[in-house]
Amino acid sequence: MTTGVFGRLAAWSYRRRWIALGLWALVLAAVTVAAQVAGTDYRNDFTLPGTQSQRAGDLLAEHGAAQAGDALQIVLKAPGGLRAPDTERRVRDMLGRVAALPGVAAVRAPYDDRAAISRDGTVGYATVALTGKAEQVPRGDVVRIVDTARSAASPAASSAAAGGSRWRWAETRRAAPRRAAAAPRARACWPRW
Repeated sequence: MTTGVFGRLAAWSYRRRWIALGLWALVLAAVTVAAQVAGTDYRNDFTLPGTQSQRAGDLLAEHGAAQAGDALQIVLKAPGGLRAPDTERRVRDMLGRVAALPGVAAVRAPYDDRAAISRDGTVGYATVALTGKAEQVPRGDVVRIVDTARSAASPAASSAAAGGSRWRWAETRRAAPRRAAAAPRARACWPRW
């Protein structure tokens, strides 16, 4: 003879298996109906009303819109050094083109921050501030930013890559034919890291 709550439940379910099966079907139906009523309107919302961090976020959105959005990082590598005149010209030109794209609030070049370039001068990063939170910036705008960043790379001289949560989202959402066409170019932009 079984003892305990679960033992008695198992014995009851065994003796009345059709009733137990019917109860499980009712539970499954109730969960399905509850899921349909709740809907699929998923929101990635990080608001916490009344907290200090929410007030700070509201102030940034109100007074510093360029600082309120998410950011992408463009990582640059040049074996001859990022401060070489030709490389610096190409990087600044590329960052100017990125700054003019839709969805971009501001661009901070690696030359604007001493800590943004490695000690040996071959690797650095630029920060691209987006006009909104990552989920608010259209995927096409992010793809254009990444493609413009990669355009600064010549296979022999330098390479450029992008990073950030929105970039990862845009890269995983590219259509299959475009992904196949972009794959060789992506490999060319990521040499010997």
